[in-house]
Amino acid sequence: MKEKERRRYFRVDDEMILAWRILDSEEKEKRLAQFDRGEIEYPDPTRLFMTLEADITTLIGQISPREKLIAEVLRLMNRKINLISRGPLMKEHQTSILDERPQSVNVSACGIAFTVEKALKPGTDIQLELVLVPEGTYVLCYGVIIGCEKAQNKDHDDRPYRVNVDFSAIREDDRDKLIQHIMQKEMALLQMRRKKGT
Repeated sequence: MKEKERRRYFRVDDEMILAWRILDSEEKEKRLAQFDRGEIEYPDPTRLFMTLEADITTLIGQISPREKLIAEVLRLMNRKINLISRGPLMKEHQTSILDERPQSVNVSACGIAFTVEKALKPGTDIQLELVLVPEGTYVLCYGVIIGCEKAQNKDHDDRPYRVNVDFSAIREDDRDKLIQHIMQKEMALLQMRRKKGT
């Protein structure tokens, strides 16, 4: 198995902002067809803005070593656009997904597990919104529930069930960002373990 493939299946315990909702079969087909055409329908302009911001930041980071001046100009233009657009976006949508509290998850580039209030049936299609912490990277993707069981961790009595979800549609750019986030998280955990061991 290639290194990139191994990273797709690497799992880590994490905390991130998470929102999800069930899709009926008609909406699922519509959303996945849009996804395949690259016509992703974001829940609101704020979410689209967050995705564009992450994409721009990634691209600027890639050109920085070669063309520092161009990268700096693009960075400043991006900040200017952010200042102009942030006001109207927040006025239209007073609440933001960023206002939500992070919750415990177990995540890989192929799927995610988290706790919920009520048991969900395997085979259920859902829409997922993830915000990686602390980066603030927003990911919109779709998944199917492959398992649901009583949670062993009793810390969350208000969410007594643990669901396991396989991603059925996620942008490759977002998957790469998720892989990078997971690897950074694992490196941080390893460093903490080493410090405790010394």
